[in-house]
Amino acid sequence: YIYEIPSIKNTMEFFAYSEWFDEKISTQTAKVTVIEKPLIKSISGRLVYPSYSELSPKFIDEQNADISALKGSKATFELLTNKNIEKASIVFIEKDIQVDTNKTQQDTLRIPLNINNNKISGELIVRQTGIYYFELIDKDAYTNENPINYTIIAQNDNYPEISLIEPTSDVEINSNGLLSIKAKINDDYGFSNLKLYYRLTSPDEKYSSFDIIINKKELSQDIPYIWDLNKIGIMPDDKYEFYLAITDNDIISGPKVSKTQSISVKLPSLREVQKEADMAQEKVHQDLEKILKEALDVKKDIDELNREMLKEKNLKKEADWQDK
Repeated sequence: YIYEIPSIKNTMEFFAYSEWFDEKISTQTAKVTVIEKPLIKSISGRLVYPSYSELSPKFIDEQNADISALKGSKATFELLTNKNIEKASIVFIEKDIQVDTNKTQQDTLRIPLNINNNKISGELIVRQTGIYYFELIDKDAYTNENPINYTIIAQNDNYPEISLIEPTSDVEINSNGLLSIKAKINDDYGFSNLKLYYRLTSPDEKYSSFDIIINKKELSQDIPYIWDLNKIGIMPDDKYEFYLAITDNDIISGPKVSKTQSISVKLPSLREVQKEADMAQEKVHQDLEKILKEALDVKKDIDELNREMLKEKNLKKEADWQDK
């Protein structure tokens, strides 16, 4: 004989009996013990972003435990369960990794949690994209069935951006040794430093550098700078090459650096300076001659105008005498 009980939620006792003539015949009493499997009743926690990002923490609960955060963010959890737990862990399954064109694999990581009877606590550092769930094991080795999977999206900190607005091509400076530079920088969370690297134009020369002052927290800014090459001892006919390098403030994946193109800057030789001076002097001479010629032309025009006016005056006088 088979009798099916659809759903047993509580421990129960049972026996079978039958009537035999005027008597009842029964079996021994048996017992069905219902074992309560581990179950998460509530989840609370906090997601803390890397300090350099200056982002405010985000709160976590069982309805809002999916994580999308910068690499290096830390999620802390506190769980309340329906019974005392013997062992608990966070199981993280990394997103499928392409091994070759026909095969993928998944890496699984178990992170032990702290246990105090039915209270569980622990933390997870965001390093890779994947899914995670909580695994509970009680003293009878029963686990929580069908745990909820939560997603983790590990966000990368982007490389900083830098562009050289001025100059954009090789340049020759005058004898004062000053070069006007203008650059634009952008980043998603901020900067560590901006450096100018320079060297004499020669493969054997090593680069030297110095810092350019910037606002490290302003995410997009124009940088004007006047480079005084006299401070590095530039001499006539010297040719230097330089570039700018911007470094972000990512302390998790390592500060990232972006660079501009290299630009050559030259101080003319004495011969070139003299030639330029001679050309300038010649131009001044030509301009003076042009001005003198224009002045003589103006004087000639004035003299001619004066003669015309005098002639008209004399003709008027003669006419007046004749009328008298």
